[in-house]
Amino acid sequence: MKKSPKSLNKKSFIKNHKILSFFIALVILIFLVYAGFQIYLYVKFLIGNDIVIRLDSDKSDINIPNKQLSEINLKMSAVTSPLCKTYCEYSLTDLATNQLSDKQNFSLNSKTKEYTLTAENGRGQILYRVSLSCHNVQGLFCHTKEYPVLKDLIITLEHDLNENQINQSNQIQSQIQELYNQIQIKQETLNYISNKSQQIQNTLAINQSITPDVNINQTLTEIISLWKTYQYDLAQAKISTLNISLDNFTQSFNEANTTFYLTINQYNNLIESLNPIYNKLESLRKSLSDNQTAELNIIIDNFNNKIKQISQTTNLAEKQNISTFLLNINLSKFQPITTNNSAKEIIFNLSNITLTPITTTANLSLEENPEECCLRNNCTSCSSNRNTNYPIIFVHGHDFNQGVSAEYSLNAFQGIQQQLDSEYLNAGELTLGTLIRDTSGLLGLINKPVSFRVTYYYDSFKSPNSIIPVQTKSDNLDTYSIRMRDIIENVKYETGKDKVIVIAHSMGGLVSRRYLQIFGNSSIDRMILIGTPNKGIVGDIQTYCSILGASLECTDLNAGSLFLNKLNNERTDKVKTFNIIGTGCNMNGEDGDGIVLAKNAILPGSIEYQIHGNCSTIDFLHNNMLDLSKYPQTLEAIKGILQNN
Repeated sequence: MKKSPKSLNKKSFIKNHKILSFFIALVILIFLVYAGFQIYLYVKFLIGNDIVIRLDSDKSDINIPNKQLSEINLKMSAVTSPLCKTYCEYSLTDLATNQLSDKQNFSLNSKTKEYTLTAENGRGQILYRVSLSCHNVQGLFCHTKEYPVLKDLIITLEHDLNENQINQSNQIQSQIQELYNQIQIKQETLNYISNKSQQIQNTLAINQSITPDVNINQTLTEIISLWKTYQYDLAQAKISTLNISLDNFTQSFNEANTTFYLTINQYNNLIESLNPIYNKLESLRKSLSDNQTAELNIIIDNFNNKIKQISQTTNLAEKQNISTFLLNINLSKFQPITTNNSAKEIIFNLSNITLTPITTTANLSLEENPEECCLRNNCTSCSSNRNTNYPIIFVHGHDFNQGVSAEYSLNAFQGIQQQLDSEYLNAGELTLGTLIRDTSGLLGLINKPVSFRVTYYYDSFKSPNSIIPVQTKSDNLDTYSIRMRDIIENVKYETGKDKVIVIAHSMGGLVSRRYLQIFGNSSIDRMILIGTPNKGIVGDIQTYCSILGASLECTDLNAGSLFLNKLNNERTDKVKTFNIIGTGCNMNGEDGDGIVLAKNAILPGSIEYQIHGNCSTIDFLHNNMLDLSKYPQTLEAIKGILQNN
């Protein structure tokens, strides 16, 4: 049977266009693969699988004498899709002066960096912040919002005087004490001379005087200030200047001192030389004959007149001239006899000027300034006051995708932590695998509280030489609350404080409440809950949770679970609690934040705040409450709570 011309034409067309058909099929296949791959990448992006960064240091604390060098070795890495291009920037900031010491960028998957740290002078603590920021770049095969992911580390550097500085300090301290003693005895002597000269000015005028040099005292005060602030070279230069001034002052002082005491001694010698004449006249005036008594009266009149003249003048030379007449009186011709006659009364109202030995009782107390902790050019003495400046710990919520890294959960509070940095120093993250400083309280010495982002999704495996973090995202909330205890104890150790302030989002609030129920309120100052399902999750949210999230977590989160029954009905120690509730999203006819019904977020006894917003199909107020670009009122509420004790 012959084929029809139409059938032959069709087969001929297919045969002739076979290559074209293959290419069309290939294009369709490529398109389907591309579209499927894009959908896959987008889904991974939606569930949070964007970028994970790590920042590690071989040291968290350094303790060195001044001018000794210490190295820290940093390891930085970014893990993301191989189809994404990643840019990272790292920096080192001296928080004492708030000066940027180094800032560089890289686009590799990992980088190591070595910094050499030192301190030049003084005693105390310097804080350094190492910051790492990475973001992906939107591309054909890279879905990302290009939001930066941040990591911060605080390096504490304790420093003290080196051996040379200690010797300088001791030497200058000894010189200051010696200079002070010299100046003090001279000033007290001058004060005594001035006061004594005032007291005897009606008896004896001493014209030679000198006043203390004010500049000498000022210079000594400057030297002490320089010594206390460890500026030894400047202090030594000032001491040389002071010694020159003191030498000049000493010359004038010695002249004044010599003149004063010489004048007093000459006056007292004059009085002593007149005493024998007075005593002789007294012995003769009642034992002479009539003729001798009359003659003696003339001598007594002259004596009394001269004594009066001496007492009326304050000039020592005049006193000495007048006394010359008295010293030349000749009484040898008078012969005492027994008689009832009596000559005139003798006036002798002159007496010695008494001088008191000068001793200095002043003692210069020289104490070095206490160890100094500076933050952003504000310096105070280092002090770990256990009852103030409580640190904040930011506790993340439930991660609805069990498969992604726990590092994503730590990013939840990074924006709020940064915005609070001026009031609560951003100390980065603290997990159970984080290096713990050798000495407790080092992050509590500055006059400013600190904040940490923490996670209960890590446990730690400890060996004699290292602490290995282990991610565990499949446990129940009771287990997480036990990890919370370890985290809080670590924060208390790092800061030296007795309590912490908890700011918790979503499931993190339940974990924090359970910690409080199990371990009590001795370590919690205040608690701020944000979007916490205090009575559990229901409906579609409950269903989706068990599909993507960890099953044990979702079981505990379910309304009516055994966990929530214990949490809401068993005894719990009281702590002041603030509850920020999201409203404005329609959840099957009820109000909420898209994840938690408003009525299920209510916690009896807490102080409530509301954040009113909205939700879309895949974008919920529940998480967006932590996005300050969308809901800055969350930060305003937190600041108000923190500032109003």
